[in-house]
Amino acid sequence: MPAADPVTIRYAEPADAANLAALAIQIWLQTYAKDGIRDTLSDYVLSHYTPERMAEYISDPDRRLLVAERAAHLVGYSQLHLAAACPSDTTARAEMETLYVQAHFHGGGIGAALLEAALAQCQEAGHGRLWLTVFHGNERAIRFYHNHGFREIGTDDFIVGDERHKNLVLIRRAAAF
Repeated sequence: MPAADPVTIRYAEPADAANLAALAIQIWLQTYAKDGIRDTLSDYVLSHYTPERMAEYISDPDRRLLVAERAAHLVGYSQLHLAAACPSDTTARAEMETLYVQAHFHGGGIGAALLEAALAQCQEAGHGRLWLTVFHGNERAIRFYHNHGFREIGTDDFIVGDERHKNLVLIRRAAAF
């Protein structure tokens, strides 16, 4: 059996915007629409994950979008915001806004590679710590972040429509241990 094509991590380009939007919708719904699709969820993903919005993020000088690509297919991405104050520690300014990997690629090191690349970007931009929020019920993601040196420092609400969802705020040093 031939070996799988390697995964490469690279900066997102404007031509990636539509694929990033589709990938984000797919992963977000698979992760959070556990009971199926309803208006609140559809409205959220169709307004937040558009090619136009992804193109804005790609061109934003305060953001770094990195994609994981295998055989010319996007399989994951990370989005780093270098000017976002942490709700639990206002001195932390670099946020991992998104770290998504398609479910059938979980456990293959893609998330870790995206995280390490984002941490390098954080360090390169002069930030000593990286923070993020994660849904309190996303045990797989919480375990992943804890295994990569993040620790909980608080909570914050994620708002979808008129609903509030508890997120954990996690932080770690950008430099290697």
